Amino acid sequence: MEDSKGILTISILVIALGICWLLEAMKVLENVDWVLIGMLVVGGILTMTIGGVDKVTVVVGPFLILTGIFAFLRQREIFTLELMVPTLVISLGLLMLLSTLSPLGRPKWLEDEDAADDQAPGAG
Repeated sequence: MEDSKGILTISILVIALGICWLLEAMKVLENVDWVLIGMLVVGGILTMTIGGVDKVTVVVGPFLILTGIFAFLRQREIFTLELMVPTLVISLGLLMLLSTLSPLGRPKWLEDEDAADDQAPGAG
């Protein structure tokens, strides 16, 4: 299972790099910082791909993707910074609310930390 995650991760990175490169070569949407946008969107996708789907990744992944989309819209002067920031704050709150209300489990690293705290001397 871990091998397929690694191959999937590399595949996503190669596809994203190719898309950004193609858009740049075709002079489609010039004056767009594809590196920033690509890092945000790919970071969001990889968060959910590598981390799996849990209460943390369903907040972080979509938030990074949305931030990348909004950064693109801002660079194209479709969305202003004054609208972008409050919209992102509202979106983050909604994602956190949905995560809290969802039946998804907690991330493994967080449960490992809780187990270590329970086993610590003087805990409980």
